[in-house]
Amino acid sequence: MNLEKLPKQYQLFYTISRKLFLEKEFKCVAILSKNPYLTALIACHGAKVDISPPYLSGTCILLPEKDKSKGYFHAVIDETVVFEGGEFYYFRRRKPRANSICEPERHASKCSEIESEGKVFPYQVEKDWLGKRNIVEEDLKNLSNSLFPVIVGRDAKSKVNYWKNMPLGIDLYPNFSMQCALNSSIKNSNISALDIYTSQSFNGSNYPNQIWVNEVPENIDKGRFLIIISPFNSNFKDLIMQVDDLYSEKNLVYVDFDNVSEELKRLGFNKTILTATIMKEVVK
Repeated sequence: MNLEKLPKQYQLFYTISRKLFLEKEFKCVAILSKNPYLTALIACHGAKVDISPPYLSGTCILLPEKDKSKGYFHAVIDETVVFEGGEFYYFRRRKPRANSICEPERHASKCSEIESEGKVFPYQVEKDWLGKRNIVEEDLKNLSNSLFPVIVGRDAKSKVNYWKNMPLGIDLYPNFSMQCALNSSIKNSNISALDIYTSQSFNGSNYPNQIWVNEVPENIDKGRFLIIISPFNSNFKDLIMQVDDLYSEKNLVYVDFDNVSEELKRLGFNKTILTATIMKEVVK
C-alpha cells in the first residue's frame, strides 16, 4: 500500500499521529473530525510499531501446537534462559476448560521458534488470556505483531469495529479498509491487538500513547495524547473548553502555524481550516 496514493486527509492524520507518537515532536494534539473513529484508526496506522523480541516476562502470546492442524494456543512468557549454548523461552499455558485454580503447565521452546511463529498481544493480561480456546492458523495469517495507541471513548468498541471493517471507497483501492492497514484482528474472534476502553473503565498508567475520542483526559502528565472531537457532538462546546483548559493547567503552549513542518502544510494543515491544535511542553 502506497501511502501517497491515499487521500490527503488520510495522509494528514497519519502524519500528525506519526509526529506525535513516534517522533515525539508534540505533547498533545486536538483534531476536529466529522468521522472521529475513522480518524482514530488512521492515527493508529500512523503510530503502528512492530513488536521486536526479546519478549518480556508476562507477555501474552499465541503459539502453534506441534500439530498445527490443532491451531494456536494461548500462552504467557515466563523467562528466557540459556541452556547448552542455546536460548529458550519458558512459558505457561492452561488447556481450555481446565480448572482455573490449577497451576498452568510450564514448557520451554527455542527462542528462535517462538519469535518466528508467535503472535504477541502486549496489553492482554494472564488472568484473561490463559485457558482460551485454540485459534486456527488460517485466522491468524493477516495478523501482525504490532503495537498501537490505546483508544478511549464512549461505545468505542462497536464504533471502532464498524469503521475498521468498512471499505473506504478509495478509487485506486476500492476494497481497502482500516483492517487492511492495521492487520490488528483475528478472524472469527473478538481478540484484537487494539486496546479499546470507555473513560470509566480506563486506567491509563500503562499506556504512553493515548487516543481520546469525543472525550478529554483529565491528566496528560505522562504520555502523549491525541484528542479527536466531532463538531456534531452534543457536548462539542464543552469539549473545546476542556481542551483549552489543558493549556493553562498543564503549562503547555500552542505550536504556531509558522513552526509547523512543511510536510504538514503540504498535506493541508493551514490557517483557513481549523484542522488541529498542537501543544508542546514549555521548555524551562
